[in-house]
Amino acid sequence: MEIENNQENVVDFNQVEGQGNPPDMEVELTCTKNEPILIASGGVSDPQEDMRRSISLLGIKKRLSDISTFRENIKEAEGKVLDDEDDMAHLDELVRQYTKEQIQHFSEEELDAIYTCTKTGKKIELHNLAPEKAYEFKKDFLLHKKESQTILDMIDIEQAKFEKEYAENEAEINDLLEKFEDMNLALKDKMIEVYEKTEDPLIKEKYRIALEAFDNAFTLQSVYDTYSGLRKSNQMFDYKSRGQQIYKKFLDKIKPLGLRTDLSRFQMLEIQFLDKKFHYSTDFFLFLVFKHVLHRKGPATREWDATFLTQLTINLKRLYEGKMKPEDKETFLGNITKVMDLFDGYYTIDKSNKEDTNMCENEVVPVVEEVVAPVVEETTEVAVEEVAAPVVEEAVEEVVAPEVEAPAAE
Repeated sequence: MEIENNQENVVDFNQVEGQGNPPDMEVELTCTKNEPILIASGGVSDPQEDMRRSISLLGIKKRLSDISTFRENIKEAEGKVLDDEDDMAHLDELVRQYTKEQIQHFSEEELDAIYTCTKTGKKIELHNLAPEKAYEFKKDFLLHKKESQTILDMIDIEQAKFEKEYAENEAEINDLLEKFEDMNLALKDKMIEVYEKTEDPLIKEKYRIALEAFDNAFTLQSVYDTYSGLRKSNQMFDYKSRGQQIYKKFLDKIKPLGLRTDLSRFQMLEIQFLDKKFHYSTDFFLFLVFKHVLHRKGPATREWDATFLTQLTINLKRLYEGKMKPEDKETFLGNITKVMDLFDGYYTIDKSNKEDTNMCENEVVPVVEEVVAPVVEETTEVAVEEVAAPVVEEAVEEVVAPEVEAPAAE
C-alpha cells in the first residue's frame, strides 16, 4: 500500500541527502479551536498550569538540541559534496551576495566564476559530479546553500532567544531533567498527578482514558485486541484494494482534532525493522493503525485518539532516529511484531515487483489463498461519553496532554 503524504505547507530541505527538516521555530503549547479551561475545583490548584510550565521549560532544552542537530546535519550533508573548508567558506561568502532568483539564472560562465577561488584561481570541484550534469548540479548546490543560509539566519535569531530563556531558568530545567527521564515521562507524571488530585469524576475519567491511550501507543494492546476479533482475509482485502481509501477516511476522521502528527512519514517500517517475512507487505502496520482508529465508532476524541496517535508518532520517530533505548526498542518492535503475527500466513509476494521477486529468491514464503470480498463485521464502540468541551491538544512539537474543563453548571 502506497501512502500519499498529506502534510500541507511542508518545505522540503532534502536537496542534499541527510540534511533533514529544520527544527520548529517556536516553543509553544499548541491548542486547536477551543480555548483550554483549567481545572480549579476540589481543592486542586491548577495542576495543568504546572504541567504546561514543565513541558515548556523542557521544550527549550529540546529546541536547542534540535537546532544543534540541524546544523550538524547540514554540515555533514554538504561535506559529502564538498569537504574543503576554505572552498566552502568561499562559496558561502559569494552566495550571500546573490538572490535565489539570480542563482537560478546563472550562465555556465557565471557559475564557473563562482566556482573559482578569487585569491588563488583554484577551481572548486564537487565530489561525484557527472560531467553531463555539472551545470545543473553546481547550480542546485548553490541554491541549496542559499536556502540553508536563509534558514540558519532565522534559527540564529530564535536560538538567541532560547539561550537567554535557558540561562534564566537553567536551575529549574536541570531539576526537571534530573527528575524526569524525558519530556514524555514528565508529561505522563503530570497527567497522573492531575488524575490523582482531581475530585471531579468526569474529569478523572478523561485522564484515565488519556493515560490508557498513552500506554497503548507503546504496548499496542488495543490494536492487537481489535484485530484478534476480526476476519484476517477482510483486512488483507482492504489492504490490497482499498488502502488509499482507508487512509483518506482516517484523515477525515482525525481532522477535527487538529493534530500535527503525520504517521505517513514512517513508511517501509517492515523492511527497516522487522523480520523478512513481513517485507512483502510494506506499510501494512500503518494500514492497521489507520483502520484501528476507524474501527472505533463515533467521532475521534482527544482523550483517546489524539493521545494515542501523538504518542505513537513520538515512539515511531524515536525508533526511526535511533533514539530509543535498546531495551525499549526491542520491546516496541516485539509489540509491533505481535500485531503483525496475527496475519501470519497472509503475507504474499508481489510478483509484478522485480525487487520483491529478487528478495525472496530460494525462499519459501506463505501465500494467501484468493482473497474474496470482505464479510461485513460489527464494530464495538468504546463507550465514553463526551464531557463538556472536547479535550484540546497540548504540545511542545509532539507531546499531547488532555485538556478538560469543569462541567457547566446546570
